[in-house]
Amino acid sequence: MQTTRVAISGNLIDLSIGHPSLSLLPLKIMQKAAENCLNQGCGLNPFTSALVRGALESGLQVEHLERLRAIYRERMVAMRSVLSRELSGLLRFNEPRGGFFFWIALPEGVHAQDLLPKAQEFKVSFMPGIRFSSCGGMGNYLRLSFSYYDPDVLQEGVRRLAQVLRTGL
Repeated sequence: MQTTRVAISGNLIDLSIGHPSLSLLPLKIMQKAAENCLNQGCGLNPFTSALVRGALESGLQVEHLERLRAIYRERMVAMRSVLSRELSGLLRFNEPRGGFFFWIALPEGVHAQDLLPKAQEFKVSFMPGIRFSSCGGMGNYLRLSFSYYDPDVLQEGVRRLAQVLRTGL
C-alpha cells in the first residue's frame, strides 16, 4: 500500500506520494494545485500532473538541473582522478560523455565476474560488463557508477577496487 508523507519546512513542501520529482515543492505551487485540482474532485494523477506542470511553468527545474549537473560533474571528476592515479598503466577506462558510468577494460581473458567475490571481500562492488551484453560479450569489462556516492566515498571505493585488480590480474 502506498503511503503519503507531507513535511513542510519554511516555504517548501516535501510531498512523498511515490514520485521523487514531487519533493521540495514551493508551498505556493502546492496551494495553487490544491485549489485547482483537489478541490474539484481530482485524484492523485491529475494532482501530480498539476504539481509537475506548476513546477515546470515556474522554471524550478532549471535551477534544480543545474545543481544536479554540478553534483554529478564533481563526482565524475573525483572518480576520474582516482582512476587515473590508481589504475594508470594498468587498465584502460573511458571518460563518460553522458550517463553515470565509467567502463573499465580488463585484459583479454580476465573476466570481471570472477573478480566480483574478491571485490566484495574488500567491501566494494561493480557491475560485470557481461550483464549489459545481449550476446554474452563484454566479459572483460566492469562498470562503475559515480551517480550515488559522494566524492570521498567514490575515491575510497576505487582505491579498494585497485587493490583487488592489482592482485587479481
